[in-house]
Amino acid sequence: MAFPFRATLAVMDILSLALASLVGLTALAYVTGTIRYIPNHRTGVVEKLWSASGSLRSGFVALQGEAGYQGLAAQ
Repeated sequence: MAFPFRATLAVMDILSLALASLVGLTALAYVTGTIRYIPNHRTGVVEKLWSASGSLRSGFVALQGEAGYQGLAAQ
């Protein structure tokens, strides 16, 4: 009878660890300002801080996915 209790305890440990990790990552994203919510009736400027394709070579607005101010308009 002890085996099912241990298995249930292990599953609960994994679930509580996953929940704690999710809460911690959410709090970290909120504190650092990594994720921002911009409502539909507002305008926001998006600046990509890092990119696999590198940073801007010249100019002000990144048009090809580089790091920098993104020239995209959401509708």
